[in-house]
Amino acid sequence: MTAAEDGFTPLEHTTIPRRRETRAITRTRSRRFGDHAGYEVVLSEGTVRQLLALAHAAAPCECMGLVVGEACEDDTGRHDLVLGFVLDTEALAQPSGVQTTPASEVHTRTLVRQLHPGSAILGWFHSHVRCGARYSATDRTNQATWPDGALGIVVDPDDPEELGVYRGRDAQRLHRLPEVTAANADRSFTPLLSEPRVVTTMPVRPAIRAVRSRATSLPWVARVAIAAAVVLGVANYWRTRRIEIELATLTRLAAHGPGALASASATPLDRPAVRRGEATPPTRRLPDEDIGTAQGSVAIDATALQGAVDAADASAP
Repeated sequence: MTAAEDGFTPLEHTTIPRRRETRAITRTRSRRFGDHAGYEVVLSEGTVRQLLALAHAAAPCECMGLVVGEACEDDTGRHDLVLGFVLDTEALAQPSGVQTTPASEVHTRTLVRQLHPGSAILGWFHSHVRCGARYSATDRTNQATWPDGALGIVVDPDDPEELGVYRGRDAQRLHRLPEVTAANADRSFTPLLSEPRVVTTMPVRPAIRAVRSRATSLPWVARVAIAAAVVLGVANYWRTRRIEIELATLTRLAAHGPGALASASATPLDRPAVRRGEATPPTRRLPDEDIGTAQGSVAIDATALQGAVDAADASAP
């Protein structure tokens, strides 16, 4: 039976129907790939596991088939949703490659209509066994035979985290986009303007544990340097704070006249010398009226400053 007798229309002459759908519904618990123009394709973890299962079952030979899904569109542009994969069971598979035939192609497309009614064929997939999920020169040649915008997916069963997603006749590889959770799925989509960065959020406690694990993995010299920098930073902060307090006090004294400032500059001389081994006698504070007559160094201490401030406040009209 030929393709015309079967009612099958080649993909090159088929207009894929599109339905209106928001991206928030298709982003949660999925892997997203996109380009700099704003296009993105979403594969749920279930479909990725299905693809890996097909590749594992065919190993050590490669496998191939069709990518089935829905072509969606919103205000930003086109975005596709992959719903599943249909294996080409009659393809000529070998450990070094896989090749389809016209008969197996017609059979696979018939299975698509039976297993996924109402869905569209978005492209094709195949597997690489222990050689990486990336296109070869032959794969790029095959991708060029598909219509522009078609997807090409390659997977290596030995590397489940890596997934090669290509699009268009020029086989442009799509970048892995940040994972979207239910909390931020409704945020507006912004096309990539530069190389994408994977942005993840982490709760506070796991973040603290991660910082601790990274800190303990540092060499002891680095840890000592970090601890010293922290101690010096704290000491410098309190030193600066003390200077600010003293300057504020001196400014307040200056507002009461030069006499108050001169009295604050004097240090009481009633503190006797202490020999080694003797207990330090308690410090006797001079009366407020004697502060102005005290002689000695011009060093300023906190007790003298406070006494001068009290005296200035008491004498103020």
